[in-house]
Amino acid sequence: MAYTAYDVQPVARRPSMSYGTPMYQPHQLPMDQYPHPSYDIYANPHAVSHAVPMSRRMSSHSAYDDHGYYRAHHQRLPSSYTPRPVVVSMPRQRRHTVSFSTGGMDAYHRSSSLRVKFKRKGAFMSGVSLSDAQSHSVRLSGNDSYYLRDLHPDRRDNIYLLIKWSGYQALQYEIPLESYGSRVDLQTLARRVARSCVHYFSTNRIPLPWDRLDLHHLEETSYGVWQPMLAVH
Repeated sequence: MAYTAYDVQPVARRPSMSYGTPMYQPHQLPMDQYPHPSYDIYANPHAVSHAVPMSRRMSSHSAYDDHGYYRAHHQRLPSSYTPRPVVVSMPRQRRHTVSFSTGGMDAYHRSSSLRVKFKRKGAFMSGVSLSDAQSHSVRLSGNDSYYLRDLHPDRRDNIYLLIKWSGYQALQYEIPLESYGSRVDLQTLARRVARSCVHYFSTNRIPLPWDRLDLHHLEETSYGVWQPMLAVH
C-alpha cells in the first residue's frame, strides 16, 4: 500500500511559551553579508516617557558582524541570504556541574535577580540608545563588571535574548558572549543586543526609531534567557 509523503514541519509554531520560541543562530550568517535594515521606514511617534520592557511580541533575528566567531565557520552564503528563525524543540539544559538545592527548590531552574545594566561612561543616568549601542566608539561604564558565570551561558558561551512585542510573535536570539579573563565584554554585548532589537523593528516595520529607544538593562527570565528593558523618550 502506498502512503503519501509525510510533511516534516515544526509543530510548535504557536506564540505560546510552552511550545518553545524560535531562536536565531547568528553564526550561520557571515559578518560581511548582513542585510542592513532600512532606516526609511521609521517615523517619529509621539514621545512617551516611561520604561518599556521588551515584553511585547516580536519576530526576526540579527547578525553580529564584529566577532571572529563567524570566521571560524567557513560557510559562504549568497549576498541575498535572509536569516530565518529556528524553532527550539528542546528546552535549554544547563552544563553538567554540581549544584546544590536551597529551600527545596532546585537551583538548576532558578533565574538570578541580577540585572545587566548599560550606562555610558560619565553619564548621570543609566541607558544607552539603540543607535549609540551599535557604535564601536561608545564606551560603557563597568565594561568588565560581569563574569561569564553570572549570565549563565551554554557550553558555547551563548546566552538567549527573549524579545516580545505586543501583536508579534515572541522570539529568542542566540547571543554569543565575548570575554577576556572570564569577564564579559559589556560593550560587545550591548552592541549585539541592540542589533537584535533593531533588526526586529526593521523587519516588522514597527514605527519606533532606535535613536529614541534606550537600552537600560537585561533581566533574566529563566536560566540563561535574558529580556531587554527599554525606555522610549
